[in-house]
Amino acid sequence: MKASKVFIRWIVISLILQCSLYLFLDKIYFSDEHNIKITKIQDIIKKKTLKPNVTFPQGYSDVSLSYDGSYTTYFDNSGDLKVLDTGTGNFKSIKFRGAKCISYKWLPDANKIMLAEKLTVGNSRYIKFFTYDAEKETKEEIRDYSLDIANAIKLVDEKTKVDIQVSTLTGLMYLKTYSNKITSSVYRIDINEEMTKIQTHGRSISRMAVASHDDHLAYEDLTNNFIRTNTKERIIKINGSTNLLLLGADGKDNIYVGKNENGNVSNLHYGKLSDNKSSWKQLNLKGNVSPNKLIILKSGDVYTISDNSIIRVSDDKKIDFKGEFIGIYTNYLASISNGKLVFVEIKPSP
Repeated sequence: MKASKVFIRWIVISLILQCSLYLFLDKIYFSDEHNIKITKIQDIIKKKTLKPNVTFPQGYSDVSLSYDGSYTTYFDNSGDLKVLDTGTGNFKSIKFRGAKCISYKWLPDANKIMLAEKLTVGNSRYIKFFTYDAEKETKEEIRDYSLDIANAIKLVDEKTKVDIQVSTLTGLMYLKTYSNKITSSVYRIDINEEMTKIQTHGRSISRMAVASHDDHLAYEDLTNNFIRTNTKERIIKINGSTNLLLLGADGKDNIYVGKNENGNVSNLHYGKLSDNKSSWKQLNLKGNVSPNKLIILKSGDVYTISDNSIIRVSDDKKIDFKGEFIGIYTNYLASISNGKLVFVEIKPSP
C-alpha cells in the first residue's frame, strides 16, 4: 500500500512537470516574440544573369547552345567544331585526333554534347560517336562494353550526314544517317550503349521525334507519306487523316503533328503515342506556319517565329529579338546580331 502511494505521488509530480514545460513552451518560447521565420532558399539566392561574350567569325554555321546557355558551339569556315564558354568567350579544349565532327547535339538537361565523327581507317570510312562534357572538358567514346567494341557505322557516301535525337531520361539515342533525300538509315543506342539498326518502312526518312520517358519513336516516312511509330498503332492518324507533318516533342512525352497544308500547318495535335489519338489535344495557330518557324520547348510551350519576334501560341505573348534567331534555352532567347551572340531573358508560361 505504501509503495502504491509513492508510485502515485511520482506520477502526479511527473504530470505537473510536463504541464509546466508545455505552458512554458507555449507562452514564452513559442510566443510571437520568439517565432522562427523560415525563408525559402530561392528567395535568398538570386540567379546570376548570364551575359554572353561570344563573337562569331566569317563563315560560321550550325550555331547551338547548351540547355542553360552556358556554352556555345558552332562550325567555323573550315568545318571544325568550336566550343566556347558563353560568359567569357574562351574556347574549350576538345580534340578529334584526325577525325572530323560532322554532327552534334546538346543534351536537353546537361552541359554535354553527343558527337558524330567521321574517320578513315585504311580504305574504309566510318562514323563513330562520342560524348563531350563541356564543364570537365572530357570526351568519351560511346561503345558497346558488353562486346568491347566501338559503335561505328561504315560509310558508303562521303557526304553522309547524321541527325541525332536523344531521350536522356531513358538513356536512349536514335541516329539517322543520310546522304540524299532518297536513302536513310536509323540506328538505336540503348542505355548499355549497344547499337542496333532499326527496321524502318520506306527508304526516305525525314524528321524524327523521341519521347522523354520511354523508347517511343515517331518518324516521317517520305516514301509513303506517313508518320510512323514503333508503337502498336504504327501509323499516326488524326481525324482519319494520315496527311500529317511531324513537328517535334516536348519533355512530357507529347509528340506534335499538324495537318499538311502544302508544307505548312494551321493547327497542332499533340499527345502521347501510347494514347488514343482521339484524346490528343489541339492547338490552333493564326494562319499557316512553316514547321521551320515553330518552336516546341521541353516545357510544352509553343512559339512561332515571325520576322524579329517570337509569339507564344498559348497567350500571344510577343518577345522581340535582334538579328538571326538561334533558339530558346533556359530563361533565354539567343540570337546573333552584328556577329555577336545576344540574349533576351524570357519567362515560362504560368
